[in-house]
Amino acid sequence: MKNRGLPKKFKSYIPFIVCVVALTFAMPHRPRFGYEYEKGSVWKYETLISECDFPIYKTEAQMMEERLALQKRVVPYFRYSDAVVLNNLRAIDNIDFGLFSFIREDVSKYARNIYSIGIIPDDLTSSVATDKFSEEVLYVIQDKLTRKYPLSEKFKPGDARTGLLEDISAKYPGIPADSILTAAGVYAHIVPNLLYDKRTTDLARNESLNSISPTQSYVEAGVTLVSKGEMITSEIKQVLDSYAAEYSSQFGGEISVLPLWISGFLLAVLLSLIFMFVLFFTSKGTFSRSKELHYVTFIFLISSVSILLLERFNLQRFAIMLPLPVVARYLEAFFKDKVIVAVYVVSLLPLLLLEHYGAGYFLMFLLAGLVAVILSQRLKRGVEQFLVALAVFGVLLFCYKVLDFRMSIGMNLWHDVAKMLIGSFLSMALYPMIFLFERVFGLVSDSRLEELSNTGNKLLRELEIKAPGTFQHSLQVMSMCTAAARAIGADEYLIRAAAMYHDIGKMNNPLCFIENTTALSGDGPDYHDGLDPKQSAHDIIRHVADGMDMAAKYHLPRTIREFILSHHGTTVTSYFYNKFLNEGGSPDECAAFTYQGRKPITREQAILMICDTVEAASRTLKGGSPEIYSDFVERMVASKVNEEQFSDSELTIGELHAVKEALKSYLSQLYHERVVYPQQKVSTKNNSIATNNGNTEKSGR
Repeated sequence: MKNRGLPKKFKSYIPFIVCVVALTFAMPHRPRFGYEYEKGSVWKYETLISECDFPIYKTEAQMMEERLALQKRVVPYFRYSDAVVLNNLRAIDNIDFGLFSFIREDVSKYARNIYSIGIIPDDLTSSVATDKFSEEVLYVIQDKLTRKYPLSEKFKPGDARTGLLEDISAKYPGIPADSILTAAGVYAHIVPNLLYDKRTTDLARNESLNSISPTQSYVEAGVTLVSKGEMITSEIKQVLDSYAAEYSSQFGGEISVLPLWISGFLLAVLLSLIFMFVLFFTSKGTFSRSKELHYVTFIFLISSVSILLLERFNLQRFAIMLPLPVVARYLEAFFKDKVIVAVYVVSLLPLLLLEHYGAGYFLMFLLAGLVAVILSQRLKRGVEQFLVALAVFGVLLFCYKVLDFRMSIGMNLWHDVAKMLIGSFLSMALYPMIFLFERVFGLVSDSRLEELSNTGNKLLRELEIKAPGTFQHSLQVMSMCTAAARAIGADEYLIRAAAMYHDIGKMNNPLCFIENTTALSGDGPDYHDGLDPKQSAHDIIRHVADGMDMAAKYHLPRTIREFILSHHGTTVTSYFYNKFLNEGGSPDECAAFTYQGRKPITREQAILMICDTVEAASRTLKGGSPEIYSDFVERMVASKVNEEQFSDSELTIGELHAVKEALKSYLSQLYHERVVYPQQKVSTKNNSIATNNGNTEKSGR
């Protein structure tokens, strides 16, 4: 039998190398502030003391408030317009005042003076559109120079016109100054000569906004930031947020990234080695079954990488929401209990790397996953999946409260309850992905195998009709295989389905096989009468190839086809081979009598070969003592061992012994002696006859 040590082929270790690479990149590679807290919660860690000087950063709300306040204090920029001044002064000089031409010089002088000071719009808000600004000062750009002036020093058009009227009226009290100035159109030439410069104002505003300091105060090293049990207020949260940012910045810059990558790599190697050895000690055969190996590695990575990414991006608060129980259910679909538990435990190990409460989360999800597996084996209908989800939620909530008393893992009870509820129902919602995995990885679930084993399906009904003897043989082999599989903990679902289909190829030529001759042809001639041994052997051997073709036609899973190919291995059709030799044939032609199959590899394939041989040969047994059954089974198994049919098999010596004992017990129960009923003697005067029920089985025996 096969070497039971670690696999020697390099390709068996490729999945574990992939694990190391994936886990290395998922590991956190920078130091961070590893505390979780929320406003309104209680600080459940030890008293935190600052390890460094750091500034207290303003909150986003504070920064926004400062930005809004600064926008209201924006100083607008205006450009002095020489064109406006020259055009309007020229127009004033050309006005015809008629009889009152003597005021021209005073009006012109006033206009020059007022324009030199500057006129701004009456409605400043209208002039600068929607911009907000300070109404205290302004900047004036003139001759490439910018000067700052109080807003009160500048004139508005209305004030300038009023000043002109007052000036003329004071000098010439006897004339109707307002009427003269209006009629001459002087007021129309007293207009703003300071024009709003939006582009320069915007640049100045942006520069001011960018100059806002992000900090508001400073904390020195050694100061107590928060004490254990203290309520986290908005002020304390702001201090903690600032310390977290500074901590990551300072210590992240001081520590070289290389040591963190190295430590992450070593942790990845450690986790991958644990995974590999757990798989080796619980399911050695998985190493030789690449599809199973790739699938279980994929499931391990789903769980491990998800957990590590939460740690890497400081999202541990969402760890309680992970649908990790579905990982156990993904394993349960294709593996046995000991593999499920072992691999699921290893998949949860990264939880222990979480900086806080990782051990608590590990216990919570471990129990929840195992409960999910147990219940899902009993509650399989669609609506019952909701009960599984509720049970998972109940387990998580119970563990949460127990651990909260012990470890104070809760931050915000209702938030955590909502996360656990979401995660529990995600575990239910994500389970249908198993059907996609079944296709992608080429695996067959227990439910699919159970469906295939149902004798009511189309192909098995056809077998029963066309080859009834083979069908009955398959049923007996299935029962034997089930007993043997239970004895060593092999896959019962798989071997039951394989037993029902291993001889499916006999349907193409049922009369070639002795178990069908009586049922189909009565006392007719033997199929092999008149055939030479080579032809008979060819027709017998052909049922393996026919079975493979039929399995492909009906889309039977590949794993079932492997049983069809291996159930005779490379054995010889000894009856016809011996007949051939007795008739003078040459041993050199042995190949014509040899099955061109493949030797069994898995334990299940080896069991099927043994049970197929034992069941077929057991029909020739005479007598029913335990010694006869024991000797018979030993001879049948020894013949296969001598032909080296188990040289590639995973079946160990101890397991082979257990299989033999199970078959001996099975045959003893199957062919136990019947009780012969005694004859009933009745007096002849009652015209009765003696009856013999010797062939009737006694009830209960």
